[in-house]
Amino acid sequence: MQMRPKIGLINVADPRLGLKLKSIQADGERYAATLAKAGIDAICAWQTATDDASARKALSAVNKNSPCGIILRCAWFLRSNVIATLAQETSVPIMLWAVPNPDDTAFEAMALAHGSLDELGSAHTVHYGDLAVESLAKIIAWSRACLVKKSFMGSVYGEIGGRSLEMLPASSDYNQLRRIFGIHVDPIEQWTLIRMAEKIPAGEWRKICAKWKKTFGHMNCNPRSLERSAKFYLAGKRLFQDRKWDFAGIQCQLELIDNYLAPCLPVAMWNEDGFTVSCETDVNNAIGMYLCQLASGRPAMFADLFYLDRKTRVVHALNCGTGAPSLAGGADKSAIEEQTPLQGTWDKEKKCSRCKGGACVRFILPPGPVTLIRFGRIKGEYVVHVTEAQAIDHNFNPKELGGIAGIWPFAYIRLDEQTDLDCFINNLRSHHTIIAPGRLAGIVKFFSRLCNLRLLD
Repeated sequence: MQMRPKIGLINVADPRLGLKLKSIQADGERYAATLAKAGIDAICAWQTATDDASARKALSAVNKNSPCGIILRCAWFLRSNVIATLAQETSVPIMLWAVPNPDDTAFEAMALAHGSLDELGSAHTVHYGDLAVESLAKIIAWSRACLVKKSFMGSVYGEIGGRSLEMLPASSDYNQLRRIFGIHVDPIEQWTLIRMAEKIPAGEWRKICAKWKKTFGHMNCNPRSLERSAKFYLAGKRLFQDRKWDFAGIQCQLELIDNYLAPCLPVAMWNEDGFTVSCETDVNNAIGMYLCQLASGRPAMFADLFYLDRKTRVVHALNCGTGAPSLAGGADKSAIEEQTPLQGTWDKEKKCSRCKGGACVRFILPPGPVTLIRFGRIKGEYVVHVTEAQAIDHNFNPKELGGIAGIWPFAYIRLDEQTDLDCFINNLRSHHTIIAPGRLAGIVKFFSRLCNLRLLD
């Protein structure tokens, strides 16, 4: 379910306006009602801020509702000291908003407020627009970015296992994550989850197996893989709750696969439940997936980009089987397959894979608008790569890539014409990315600015 951002709205105007202040306040309340219809819980202060005293009263009134951001509506002229008081005495993001009207001086007030806050080094966003669809979309995107930022602060990322396959771009610095995003990292060993899984009563895991057999459109995995997947899924749900985690990442390759299970199906179903889990302990993809879940109320697809056709501008993407079935339109449009033994370590003496089996979800991402998102670092500096594109129907050969195409989730993404392919390639932070259904670039860009992250373009 998509969360509704709580946003404070304070009207700011010059005290000389006298009787006109009543209509200014009424307009602000009408704007708040429009924002509420658009999915934002807008709390309009009952009094227009005209001086420091009334500004503090207005701020106190909206702060009682714990907003994730505050809009300062610049109406007619205003006193810049009032804007400074409002911006400096709150800890949440600020947007300066003026509604275009040739019969007032809101644009002038906004320009004064903007210059004043820049003088003080007070971070803020500026928006000049009415309540038409395009303008309103920017306010909504900013509001959702504020919600994500607030949700990140104090959240706990559970790191199950160590770095997977020595992937440098998948790693980060615990203290840097805390400093930039407010995220605390709580690491545990994968064996903890294995031991918990083996203690799950048969009556519980059998119900999960029966549910999956009933809901998925097709099932082709061995009974032990399904049993262990159900146990692991239930153990994970208990662990997440016990440790009070908000999202997580799991190493998987190679130790977990070699010794117990390829956990692709449990990861897919955790994400389906709304609890974000990134595979291969890729914390930077986990950040993107968690952002998407908070911003849209839907899971995103953890994906490997493995081919780009320059002529058609189509990117081919796959996933090892952790895609949430709702990405395909539901479990009935997805299948459960036995995981390939290629995921395990090759045993040179026995001349076989050490993979202990596992189940994975198979589907092809249906057509529609998508957003590709990747958080990463360049010389220790956090950056964000975001691209809006289109998932398309495409010829599919299940025998490609040694046959794994027939058991894993795939996606075919056509990049927009305005996307420079060489820039896109140069801005890739890893082979991993996030494919999120819908247009989320606006939210990601606002979030990046709120966190002082550099956007790659």
